[in-house]
Amino acid sequence: MGRYGTVGIELIVSMGIGYYGGRWVDGKLDAHGWLTGGGAFLGVVLGFYSLWKASRAMTDDAIRAERQEREEREGR
Repeated sequence: MGRYGTVGIELIVSMGIGYYGGRWVDGKLDAHGWLTGGGAFLGVVLGFYSLWKASRAMTDDAIRAERQEREEREGR
């Protein structure tokens, strides 16, 4: 579980970087908040993509561990 402990932090950081990055660019280009919203949305999407990848990796690890236990019980 140690390698999945940072998933929540990755989600929050990507959302924060997206929001504040969009806000900064919005201030430079005077886009009336559109880039702030776009950056926040992109941060959320990337954060949940990272969460999805970690979920898939956890599932694969669990399947691999179950397969290994079954093989050890059967004496392979």
